[in-house]
Amino acid sequence: MYRYDEVDFRLVNERVAQFRDQTRRYLASELTEDEFRPLRLMNGLYVQRHAPMLRVAVPYGMLSSRQLRKLAHIARTYDRGYAHFTTRQNLQFNWPALETVPDILAELAEVEMHAIQTSGNCIRNVTTDQFAGVAADEVIAADEMVDSRCAELDQKVFSLQLLEAPVAGDQRLLHVGLIAVIALERVGDLAKNIAKRVGAVGQTATPRNLSHSIDSMSELVLSQVNNVISRISCRSDPNKLCVRSALRDTQRCKF
Repeated sequence: MYRYDEVDFRLVNERVAQFRDQTRRYLASELTEDEFRPLRLMNGLYVQRHAPMLRVAVPYGMLSSRQLRKLAHIARTYDRGYAHFTTRQNLQFNWPALETVPDILAELAEVEMHAIQTSGNCIRNVTTDQFAGVAADEVIAADEMVDSRCAELDQKVFSLQLLEAPVAGDQRLLHVGLIAVIALERVGDLAKNIAKRVGAVGQTATPRNLSHSIDSMSELVLSQVNNVISRISCRSDPNKLCVRSALRDTQRCKF
C-alpha cells in the first residue's frame, strides 16, 4: 500500500491548514459561495441538500488497520456512526458539519490519508480492484470475447480465400495467422479452465505463478500474430485489410 514520505506529510498538512483558513473565511462571509465552491471541491467536499459530503481517497483501494480505526473514529465523532464505500473504493462521510471538516482532514493526515482531488473538476484519485486482471470471473468473461473474435476471423479468412483465391505467399500468411489465433484461443481456454477451478475451491484470483505462465504463453502467441499483421500491412486490397483488422482485434484479447 502507499506510504507517505516527508514531502507527502508536508503537502497534506499544508493543504489542511490552507483549507481550515478558507473555511473560516467562508463561514465569516469573507468568501462568497461561488468563491468557496472550487476550494471545497479540490478538498473532496460537496454541499448537498441536507448536509455536506466528504469523499476520502483510498489509494489502490487498500487500508491499514490503523487507518480503518481512524475512519471509524471519524464516523462516530463527526458523522452518524457509519460511512459509505464507493464503487471506486473511496469512502464518503455523508453527514459532517461544515465547520468540522478541517478537523476531519487533520485527523486523516495523522494516518496518511486525505481528500484531495476526489471530487469536482479535477483529476480524480485513481483506484482499482486489487484482483483486476487476475479475477477468476474476469478471465472467464474474457474467454467469450476471444472465442467470438476467433470465429469472426475464421469467417473473414474463409471468405477471402473463396473470393480472391490468394497466391501461395498470401495463403501461407493467412495460414500462419489462423494457427496463431487458434493457439491464442487455446491459451484462453486454459486460463478459463484454471479460473473455474480457482472459483470451485473458493478463491477469488488466479494464483500468481499460474497467471504469469498464462501471460508468457499469450505474449508468445501475440508476437506471432504481430508478425502476420506486419506482413499483411503492406497489402492494400480491402479484403486483406479486413483480415488484418480482425487480427488486430484478436490481438487485443490478452489474458
